[in-house]
Amino acid sequence: MISLLGRLSKSLLAYEAFKGTLVVEHGEFPSLDDVCLSNPPAPTLSTHPSSPAIFLAATYACSDPDQANRILGGDEFGFAYQRDAHPNGLRLAEKFRLLHHADQALVTNSGMAALSAIVLHQLRAGDHCLISRYLYGRSSVLIQQELPKFGIESTEFDPTDLESVRRNVRRGQTKLLLVETIANPLLQVADLPGLVALGREYGFQVAVDNTFATPYWCRPLELGVDWVWESVSKMLNGHSDLMMGMVCGKDEHWGRIRQMASTWGLGAAPWDCFLAERGLTTFGLRIERASQNAGLAARYLVEHNDVKQVFYPGLPHHPTQANLKSIANTKAASDSPNDVAGNVVSFELDLQQRSVEQFIATSGILYFPSLGECSTTLSHPCSSSHRHLSENQQRALGISPGTIRLSFGIEAFDTLREKIRAGLGVSQLTTQK
Repeated sequence: MISLLGRLSKSLLAYEAFKGTLVVEHGEFPSLDDVCLSNPPAPTLSTHPSSPAIFLAATYACSDPDQANRILGGDEFGFAYQRDAHPNGLRLAEKFRLLHHADQALVTNSGMAALSAIVLHQLRAGDHCLISRYLYGRSSVLIQQELPKFGIESTEFDPTDLESVRRNVRRGQTKLLLVETIANPLLQVADLPGLVALGREYGFQVAVDNTFATPYWCRPLELGVDWVWESVSKMLNGHSDLMMGMVCGKDEHWGRIRQMASTWGLGAAPWDCFLAERGLTTFGLRIERASQNAGLAARYLVEHNDVKQVFYPGLPHHPTQANLKSIANTKAASDSPNDVAGNVVSFELDLQQRSVEQFIATSGILYFPSLGECSTTLSHPCSSSHRHLSENQQRALGISPGTIRLSFGIEAFDTLREKIRAGLGVSQLTTQK
């Protein structure tokens, strides 16, 4: 009882200190409008809150025009307009900078906005860009269909064949190469050290979409990459309740990218930054559990006759498994079994035995055209991420109508195994293919 009264008395002291901020001259009560429109200063706290504050303000009051000019000009730290910068965005960007061991970091309103920030900052009319043939569909559309309007050309290359870079590079004109660390949906692992070496040889920068790998598995900047971007909406946040992206880079290339992102309106809102920081608190636990589930599921799927192929970099037969050793963080590689490499597994159903619709209906795994949630979900690339391609183009990438991508969550694997087994129907388990 005494301790409770003590806490109440301290709360009353805090209230007494705060309520005076609304009193006008001579201790009179303010008018209704004055009360409703008031914005008293935040109290000075003697204790540290257990969760970050949310700064939803669109604008910030400056003491005078000179201070506004200094803040907007970058000569004084502070905030004036949310599109330029806000506390929640800077907090989150700093965490991403540390996760990627980067010099600089920026949060954006989507993964596509993050890519847009890089290409708008680095490319100009007359420049040429190399893009991986396995790049995310919307990223390819941006580069191949939108950038030509600005006089910027592009050529596809095969990230599993470094000679394709040499064949397609244009000396003096190629300024940027875009690739995914682990590609969607067949999970080809890029030879990042090899691509960086070619960039140094031919004078172009390398930008990497690290969404599937996350900084848990790979920190591309430590391998010499110039730019890294991710869709925070996926594993970093992990709760499927926001859209956000991030860009990390080096001081030598950073330049005006922050100002340019503000001009193009690419920044992320405070509420989304708050949610993303909250999701980030469990990222390490989630990615470990989800990746373990993926490794177990990949080995399980290999055993089924109704599955024609399984795509997972941790499996010994995956064509780019050797590249894992060259990109994996030392700690992630040492802490995880050799056959675990991320939380996504793709496989090809034998459609003569089982249809995609049957697998979805009987497995109970929800179809979401995204990834990285706490729950396991599935996607069908032919009808979602790669639907803009013709059937011949899809097959050229190794994608068939029977290709299914599973993004694993944090459920118990026994539960997931039963769902996969139900999706495959009554199938005879066989020996390893």
